[in-house]
Amino acid sequence: NLAADSYRADIGQVPGSGPVRGVATLAVSGVDKTFAFRNNAGGTAVAVYVASSSGWTAITLPEEVSFTAGAVATPADGAILTQGAVTATVRRVMLQTGAFTGAGTGRFIITNRAGGNYGAGAATLTGGTTCTLSGIQTAVTMSPGGKFEFVTANFFGQASGQRLYGCDGVNRAFEFDGTYLCPIATGTSPDAPKHIAYNVGHLMLGIASSIIHSGPKLPYKYAAADGAAEIATGDTITGFLNAPGSQSVSTLIVYGAQQTSILYGTGVASWNFTVYKYGSGGYHYTMQNMLHSYALDDPGIIGMRTAQEYGNFVQASLTVNIFPFIQSERSKAACSTLSRIKSQYRLFFSDGFGLFCTIVNGRHLGNMKVVFPDIPFVMSSADAIRASGEDDTFFGNTANGFVMQLEKGSSFDGANIEAFFTLNWNALQNPRMRKRFRKIVVETQGNFYAAFQFGYLLGYGTTFITQPSPGSYETGFAPPPNWDAFVWDQFIWDGATLLPSEIEVNGTAENIQFGVTTTTDYIYAFTINSLLLRYNERRILR
Repeated sequence: NLAADSYRADIGQVPGSGPVRGVATLAVSGVDKTFAFRNNAGGTAVAVYVASSSGWTAITLPEEVSFTAGAVATPADGAILTQGAVTATVRRVMLQTGAFTGAGTGRFIITNRAGGNYGAGAATLTGGTTCTLSGIQTAVTMSPGGKFEFVTANFFGQASGQRLYGCDGVNRAFEFDGTYLCPIATGTSPDAPKHIAYNVGHLMLGIASSIIHSGPKLPYKYAAADGAAEIATGDTITGFLNAPGSQSVSTLIVYGAQQTSILYGTGVASWNFTVYKYGSGGYHYTMQNMLHSYALDDPGIIGMRTAQEYGNFVQASLTVNIFPFIQSERSKAACSTLSRIKSQYRLFFSDGFGLFCTIVNGRHLGNMKVVFPDIPFVMSSADAIRASGEDDTFFGNTANGFVMQLEKGSSFDGANIEAFFTLNWNALQNPRMRKRFRKIVVETQGNFYAAFQFGYLLGYGTTFITQPSPGSYETGFAPPPNWDAFVWDQFIWDGATLLPSEIEVNGTAENIQFGVTTTTDYIYAFTINSLLLRYNERRILR
């Protein structure tokens, strides 16, 4: 814990101002990398950073130049674009209409420009390819103030084609391979998608009430001749989720502010857009996929699952028992994510509160309210593919520009974690029988040291019974070694991960209520498996 406190001072903020507006992870050449998007210090533009051993390193955004009338062959990434004395390296050929060797139009994403500026006129590329440039190059920039959403997709077949696609509701959508950020122009006005999805080879963009999608396997093309289209939904789009389909038909759930719709099909020729339910939609940035689909709506967290008959869906609210909490927090919904290891849908609000819903094999087991002192503004995508296979989740802090990792360490960035629960009143299946309580065994499980306070109340907490004070208890866990997986003299031979704490209980009443709390910055997670109570029955209440 002391070491963590020391090293914590070495962790830096993402440079800039305001909240972290986007966090994304991407495996680049087999190495997991984390990226952050934040307004620059002056709040005039969004800057992009990558986490490195030396801190957050700025990624230089490229330039773009438009072209028409190409000939000979489509240039490859890495080609040199030459016009007179001006040269640059082409990092991406973003063909927007037609074929390059015909009347195609598009943009080159370029870096390392030298020799001056490009202008309108003929230019050549490596290998004798020619084209006509439309004018001077411009810097790729992003206006401030958006909130980023990402999807990882591969339009190119090979593993090296795995790239990140994002949007923020303010700027053009973009493709990002970890080095070069390439804006995608759809031709709409304003061209500022707020939500994004990958669906059967199409990049789906939510702009106001319209779905704008690319041509199949053509993320840069948005012309009808290339298989792209616009689908009007009749409601403000708040998010997308892919749902199970069939071998011949895909299913995309389209959430709106006041309705939920389903897009069936595989392309323009077979799209079937159907409103599933009026009056029930979802809040922005709350959609997640586990075995079923989940989103926050006015009644609470709504789960959608496919029925036995293909094409039908069944809805149910997971939070009907905590509706007052949902009612007070729903307008503050900020972001959401999943914990695959714990099988949880996690929802966060702008006041620091959150809600963790545990769902195992499609069965809802329960909800737990949480509160974070560091308030998440954005979450890394739950669909991000990491080379390590780890289920890492990062969030961008609302207040101070830090990127933080969930399920890491034993504290809230050095602050205490307060954890507690209070069980229901327990009459031990006989509510009118008085019991003489004697002892309780608290069975705890973990891998590290654990300490907690345990208390109880008798007879509905009445003042006619002397109520006890809570006591403090501790347990020293140490995982036993596995042969061939330890260093001699550096393990505990008789270590245990499951230990009981025997606690004396005194008093007579018809029922009892237990509570447990812990508040430190150095205790790791532990589990209370069971409470074993010893008592004697006395007389019936008169």
